[in-house]
This record gives sequence, C-alpha cells and structure tokens, in this order.
Amino acid sequence: MDEENLGDRIRLKRKKNGLSQAELGQRIGVSQNTVNRFEGGHRTPDAHVVARIADVLGCSLAWLIQGTRESPNVSGQGLPVLKFWNDNDVENHAECEKLVHPDLPDADFCFRQQGMAMVPMVNNGDLVVVKKAESLEEGSLVCAVDDFNHLFCFWLRRKDSNSYAVYESSEYPAKAFRDGTLIGKIVAVVCCKVIE
Repeated sequence: MDEENLGDRIRLKRKKNGLSQAELGQRIGVSQNTVNRFEGGHRTPDAHVVARIADVLGCSLAWLIQGTRESPNVSGQGLPVLKFWNDNDVENHAECEKLVHPDLPDADFCFRQQGMAMVPMVNNGDLVVVKKAESLEEGSLVCAVDDFNHLFCFWLRRKDSNSYAVYESSEYPAKAFRDGTLIGKIVAVVCCKVIE
C-alpha cells in the first residue's frame, strides 16, 4: 500500500487496528464521511484532530503527519536546541543545549515554542523538532525564521501561488507568508509542561 500522504497513512493504521471509518470517526469526533475525505486526500484534518487520530490509532504524530520513520537520533549526541536561527549552530552545535530522547525521529535541530499561536497542538515552551527540507508540501506543519532570526511554526497553506501561515489559535488569523524563510518540516513536538 502506498503511504505517500496523510490519508494513506490514516487508512493503513485504521485497517491495521480493525476499525471501520465510522468507528474511527466516532472515536475522534467526526463523521464517517469526514474520515473518508481525510483518507481520500480531499480534506486535511485540523491539528487537534490529527493528534486525536494518532492517539486512537496508536502511532506517532511524526509518522502520521510526515511519514517519518521513528528511529533514535543516530548521533546519540542529542539535537541542538536553538534559541535563534543560525545555520552554523545546526552544523557546529557543541555550545548549544541538547535534547536527548530515545524516540526522536531523524531531525536536524529543535527550538522552544514561544507564544500561544499554535495551542493546543504546540504549547508555549514545548520543544519543536525540525528536519530541514528544501521543498515543503501544502498542509505541512513547518518551521520558519523571521527577519529577526526567531524560529516559529505554522500550517503551510498555498493558494494562487501564495503561501499562507495558518495558526491553531483563532486569536491569530491566517496571514500571507512573505517576511521570512521556510526552514523545514516539524517531525515531532516534545511536550514540556511547566509545573508550579
């Protein structure tokens, strides 16, 4: 079976779990028709729905979104946690804080999310794990850098050859993405809850 897109991966895991489209829909709070549209590639689920699908189907969010194979960080050295974008930090990250986790997918670096634009998918303080990529598909969860070298993430949407940044929070409206550079795909999010 082809696993090239999100819909194919949803279908594959749903069938492996012995669920009908209606059963999956009931568990994630959508109709059977909506699950059918997800699997057929006619509709992209919202981030919170993707997270529920991954939970119900028992798969990683990274695999479900990007098809990324789950494997330990090959270097064993950990991923650099960047505060600001500097491509040299990715290559020469001896001085950086490191994220070490046995279940990290293949990635290049991570950064700490600042702000509430991506809540509930990515919370303030969570570590966002990034794989650099030259081309990014419409509907991907991506990392970008602004003119001040701040890293941030959003859902990439395209319309009429324009790119748009779409955020999870309704308090942050979608906007044309013009001032900044796309860096790569988000392959994982490490929840870092602050306990007071």
